[in-house]
Amino acid sequence: MTTPTTDPMRNDNSNENVSPSNSNIQLLKVIPAGFLAFTIIPIVNAANWEFVPSISVNQTYSDNINLGSGNPSTSFREDETGCLVSQINPGLSIGPRGEPGRVKFNFNIRSQNIIDAGCKRGGGSSFLQQEANLLAEVIKQSIFLEAKTSISQQNGSNTGRIQGDNLADTGNRIKVRTYSVSPYWTPHIGNYADGEVRFRYGNVDTSGGNNVNTSQISDSQTYQESVHLENGSRFTVLFWNLDFNNEKQQRDGSGGSVRFRQYQGEIGARLTREITVFAQGGNADNDFRSVTNSNQNGAFYSIGGGWTPSPLFSIRAAGGNNSFVTVDMNPSRRTTIQGSFFNNNVGTNTGGRFQLSLEHQTRRTVWGARYFEDTTTSQDILANQQVFAVVDAFGNPILNPVSGQPNTITVDVPTLTDEVLVRKRSEASFTGRTALSTVSLRVYNENRHFQESDDKDDVLGADGSWNWRLGKRTSSNVRARWQKTNANNSGSGGRSDNEFTQIAVGVNRSLSRYFTANLEYQFQKQNSDNPLDEYDENRVTASLNFRY
Repeated sequence: MTTPTTDPMRNDNSNENVSPSNSNIQLLKVIPAGFLAFTIIPIVNAANWEFVPSISVNQTYSDNINLGSGNPSTSFREDETGCLVSQINPGLSIGPRGEPGRVKFNFNIRSQNIIDAGCKRGGGSSFLQQEANLLAEVIKQSIFLEAKTSISQQNGSNTGRIQGDNLADTGNRIKVRTYSVSPYWTPHIGNYADGEVRFRYGNVDTSGGNNVNTSQISDSQTYQESVHLENGSRFTVLFWNLDFNNEKQQRDGSGGSVRFRQYQGEIGARLTREITVFAQGGNADNDFRSVTNSNQNGAFYSIGGGWTPSPLFSIRAAGGNNSFVTVDMNPSRRTTIQGSFFNNNVGTNTGGRFQLSLEHQTRRTVWGARYFEDTTTSQDILANQQVFAVVDAFGNPILNPVSGQPNTITVDVPTLTDEVLVRKRSEASFTGRTALSTVSLRVYNENRHFQESDDKDDVLGADGSWNWRLGKRTSSNVRARWQKTNANNSGSGGRSDNEFTQIAVGVNRSLSRYFTANLEYQFQKQNSDNPLDEYDENRVTASLNFRY
């Protein structure tokens, strides 16, 4: 999906300690999509845009700033070191004021500047977190453009010392820069056919610290073409659709290229208003390194029918060398359930597999659950990673995603590698709110099977938060995260178990319309089979936030 590129500004031995001036240079990485976004916005849409600058000043004391194990070592990174750390984090959010019109656009960026008090953490550091999303209707109901850029930090390995933010200097941190541009055309051929023709180019660029083996994951480029055509309204008895997808990821490392290619079609007829019959067929032609039998190329077919007795329920089933059953239910206006079972002999996920999604929403709660199995790459996961949340669980905009969120690193990302992996992930979430509080909870389990090394990971985790408004200007916040990773590394002939825990309790006070203050205590701990990967840390942070 990506070809590794040569980056003249990349320095894999920098340990991510970038000076503020070099941090500004990183902004050049978002120019390809950023220039496209900002030049097309004035042309296509004259909407009013809202600019929300912010800055936070933090003072943190940690009794183990580099998450050291406490074991004797010549390297300070494995010693427990207390440190007083200052942060100055300016940020900016840009979004539409009111209805977005023909352009939907949001841009969020934060520069995290860390200054320590002379302790052994490698000096000051600067990190950028950035995300921009654009969807523009260039020609009404015909030509569209999507673009996305992001900059984030990730753990390079999920079996080393996991860190939940950028304060630590464990050597396990990787900087990730992504951007993609995707123009597409939605043809309407009279009332006979509708469709979408899309091209996508994406780039994923990574660099890491002293202790990160960045050769595990290559910089990459993705070229993707897809075509979808389906019957128009002229067809009342017959229906049909055609799909083609070709995705190639090129790498600059030794991982080789990866290709996912498939084309298929369906034709059917409505026998009655409730009953349909159909036939499907196609061909899968995928290419990636694998020692398992999860991928099988060749032709596939299935023949079956569907039954829709009411708008609240429908079922489709088909048999062949690729068989499936899909059920859609809408028990109420606020509840959607979809479940599928596949038994495929051809394709990337052969054998029996499930897929489930559930969503239920009330005025004060949002419930969700999902289960899926897919074949993907680390580069695809990073390209789709969300850096800033711009809406809450109820779909309401977050006024300032930059200053309103902690500086965290996602801990449930797989070890970053060039291998193709098969994921089986289940997840359940709940968000509830009252007049004075908001509670969020999520639990997840993910099984990963790496196709070249035959390594397997089993990840079980949970995270949640509780915000309680104590008064007109005062609120408390509790957040927690727990994750256990069991890794079976066939190449090294061993098994490693890690357990990561993080708990934080804080108080927020609104000082004025633009200023808020926060005091927070945080505890985090990791247990591991490897004594050098174990640590515990206590941290106290005081911050002052300004948002205009």
